[in-house]
Amino acid sequence: MLIPRKDTYEEIYQEFEWKVPERFNKARQLVDRHADDPSRIALIYENQDGEVRNYTFRDFQKFGNQFANAMLGLGLKSGDRVMIVLGQTPETAIAHVGCWKANIISSPCSVLFGADAIEYRMNDSGAKMLVTD
Repeated sequence: MLIPRKDTYEEIYQEFEWKVPERFNKARQLVDRHADDPSRIALIYENQDGEVRNYTFRDFQKFGNQFANAMLGLGLKSGDRVMIVLGQTPETAIAHVGCWKANIISSPCSVLFGADAIEYRMNDSGAKMLVTD
């Protein structure tokens, strides 16, 4: 979708509208609809030791489902917030997918923050859980 050309930012802002269906889950849109093909690669990850691992959409679906069920099993509910403090790893993406599957709001937080900054953001956001390594 292209945004129509306008003369000012204010005009664009006033006329813009997201067209999201009433029932929409980004995990289904980004992962599940591609998981039927078990060979379809979602992510190629190289760790610090140079080891390369391919993750399929089916992997993300499986691990995302497991993480969603774990959070729900811990008592989190739809609309709760979870703060994710992880580096750029497959587990970070899986944590986000798991949150979306459970209709939980994932909130990324930099691994560069210290304990005080993370505590402030946890309290300010109302996050019920912190995911970190």
